[in-house]
Amino acid sequence: MFRTAIAAALLATTAPAAADVVKAEPAGFVVEKTVSINASPDAVWETLRAPQRWWSKEHTWSGNADNLYIDSQATGCFCEKLPGRGSVQHARLIFVDKGKMLRMEGAFGPLQGEAIVATLTFELSPDGDNATKVKMTYVAGGYSPTGFEKLAPLVDGVLSTQLDGLKTAAEAPPPAPLSRRTRRRHPTIASSSTTTTTARMPRVGSTLSTRAHLLGLADGAVEHGRASLVEGR
Repeated sequence: MFRTAIAAALLATTAPAAADVVKAEPAGFVVEKTVSINASPDAVWETLRAPQRWWSKEHTWSGNADNLYIDSQATGCFCEKLPGRGSVQHARLIFVDKGKMLRMEGAFGPLQGEAIVATLTFELSPDGDNATKVKMTYVAGGYSPTGFEKLAPLVDGVLSTQLDGLKTAAEAPPPAPLSRRTRRRHPTIASSSTTTTTARMPRVGSTLSTRAHLLGLADGAVEHGRASLVEGR
């Protein structure tokens, strides 16, 4: 899907999609974009480390963002599993500073089939009381048969989509807890385990009563037997 998305963009236009291409020349290009996210740097960092939450499935090889993951240390991998087939390394981590900066080296998508060296950097900094400024920079160079001047606006569009996805994911509210109304509508959800335990374990009072009843019957049988013996004599 990654290759299809880039190819479609190449056929559609070569004009920049946004004013984020800082430089584009035959030897390479630089793309930058900055957004403000209404979440703390720690929250944004945790979201950034979970690409399955924000990276577009349209720009994966498997067609499923759930197959993406990022390791937690330098020399680690921003990789994608291809279930039943293999895996893909999108980039290699080269700088990890929790809550501040994440930098990786890699030519994304079909760019990895060309002689391109590139780095993608995310820089995080506080922005007011409870917001975070995220600056994304992608620097690419080397040799490209396609041409860096054509690739620059296309890569800009793809990475801008990912940064927008990061913002949306980091600002999303956490899942709401199960409400009382829902518990009332579905009492079996909350009481199934209790019901099962209650059904299997008899009440203590009823058990004692049963034992007393059985002992009473036994005592009666003994007395009856004694009476029979006396009469027989």
